[in-house]
Amino acid sequence: MPDIAKLLKVEISRLARKEIRTATEELELEIRTLKKNTKVQQAEILQLKRIVAKLERRPGAASTPVKNGSATDEPESKVRISSASIKNHRLRLKLSQQEFGRLLEVSTNTIVRWEAGTSKPRATHCQNIAKLRKSGQRQVRQLLAAL
Repeated sequence: MPDIAKLLKVEISRLARKEIRTATEELELEIRTLKKNTKVQQAEILQLKRIVAKLERRPGAASTPVKNGSATDEPESKVRISSASIKNHRLRLKLSQQEFGRLLEVSTNTIVRWEAGTSKPRATHCQNIAKLRKSGQRQVRQLLAAL
């Protein structure tokens, strides 16, 4: 005679698997649908990025392309200078505040105030700072020697 406990155990596990399968079928179907939607959306995003890149490369596109909410091509008259950028450029050129001031024809205290953010450079000084941004260490040293 077969063992009733074994038969009950086998039958219970079979029924449990069946119940679990019916309960999870809907979820598995939903997961498959979501994965398909995700793939479609990723393909659309990739296609849109390609279109945007193509439009940005096109000559005569928008006069000031916008990236992250700000214009990327600043006109020469409007150079954006922050206190941190002044200090970073000075350190990149390996200049002291005194040397940087001599190049810009301002006092050392003015450079200190600009870097601290307590004052801002005038437009003429901003233009000169913008020119120094494009210069290398050798060029700056030659300019200092000429002064």
